[in-house]
Amino acid sequence: MKKILVWLNDQTITASIRSNLESKFHVLSAFDKQEVEHKITQGADIIIFDYNLFMRDFIEILKKNKQLIETATFVHLIDPLSLEINRYNLVEPFDIYIEKPYRSEKLLKTIEKIESKPPKKSLIPFLKNLKAENTQKNIVAVSPQMIDTLEKVKAVSDTDITVLLEGETGTGKTRLAQIIHESGNRAKMPLVSINCSAIPQDLIESELFGIVKGAFTGATHDRKGKIEEAHGGTLLLDEIGDLPLSLQPKLLKVIEEKKWSPLGSNKTVKSNFRLICATNCNLKKKVADGMFREDLFYRIHVFPITIPTLRQRKDEIPFIAAHALDEVNRKYQKKIKGFSDDYMNFLIQSDWKGNIRELMNEIERSALLCKDEYLSKQKVKNSFAPHTFEANIQLKLNDFIEKVAGEAEKSYLTETLGKYKGRIGKAADHAGVNRKTFREKLKKHSINKQEYK
Repeated sequence: MKKILVWLNDQTITASIRSNLESKFHVLSAFDKQEVEHKITQGADIIIFDYNLFMRDFIEILKKNKQLIETATFVHLIDPLSLEINRYNLVEPFDIYIEKPYRSEKLLKTIEKIESKPPKKSLIPFLKNLKAENTQKNIVAVSPQMIDTLEKVKAVSDTDITVLLEGETGTGKTRLAQIIHESGNRAKMPLVSINCSAIPQDLIESELFGIVKGAFTGATHDRKGKIEEAHGGTLLLDEIGDLPLSLQPKLLKVIEEKKWSPLGSNKTVKSNFRLICATNCNLKKKVADGMFREDLFYRIHVFPITIPTLRQRKDEIPFIAAHALDEVNRKYQKKIKGFSDDYMNFLIQSDWKGNIRELMNEIERSALLCKDEYLSKQKVKNSFAPHTFEANIQLKLNDFIEKVAGEAEKSYLTETLGKYKGRIGKAADHAGVNRKTFREKLKKHSINKQEYK
């Protein structure tokens, strides 16, 4: 008699399934990870479970019990909308789907069909792909696009070839740069990064190349530049497309010769560094528009790696979401177990123009508001809802106006930062204020510009 393990969080549905199957099969049931791990040791030919709720635990259990990949058949209970979405995913890790609410006759026929003719094991190649998630330090790679990206990262890691990471904001360019550095022969030396869009134009030259005492008013001592600090290690030039045109010839010469003179000095400084550049803009278009030097473009465009958007790798959203939830649980001592169907559908259907960073911010906000074991869109306030102000007549009129104005100002600042991807200068210009004022307002509202890059 075949053994069936039913792993759901609803005792009523579990009891119903057991009553329908117990006459022909040996049925076990479990409601949490520990119970599943214990009962799997008793053997299981078929496992019926809700993937949206137990995805994280499911993957962990399979990694510990690899024999199940070959011997067990997995039946995924799923609501119709999620099924329609998953049909178009490039990865299909489950053997059988059954739509919710399940019908006892269909379930019985499905189990009998599995008994007579086991389905093809689509889960095996899925788990082979999933190995990339473990080896690349919290970078999820299940989709062909992301696996290809990590293969390129692996190919360049142990070399000194110049890499250009291209991708929209929030796709993980900085994280991949860290992985390239940490996996290479310079891992024991520093990874020094500088965001070319975050530093005022009149200061970026000294930040990059260093200065000597007296070079200009306020230069009271010698200071190394980022390029010199990166000696022996890796230099990451983030948002290289925003480097001022006037500095590009000097950078080009440094890349070619690995030597230069700090600001205000006639002495030559040398640095042996590996160069990684990152950008979220179209550098070829910038070259065509005269905003980026063509010779510098070809000097940094040696090994380009384009990072796919989250819209191109929606099949990875459940895994990224699970990782984000783990981080939130640790950060805030929460005990949220997973995601309801409606919340997972929301995650999969959203466009995520801010990519992984936006997705993780949404989960963090939702988790802080969640009072249940599972994140549910029906019970968590939609953080993307238009901002509205409710009149609080407990306050004096002037106090109320001041409160509303403060909330409106914060909303304006975050929207503007998002529009210009965290670039203070452009955001300040758009707002019609100077950079100092803009920074002061960000500090006032505890807004971190890094979250919008």
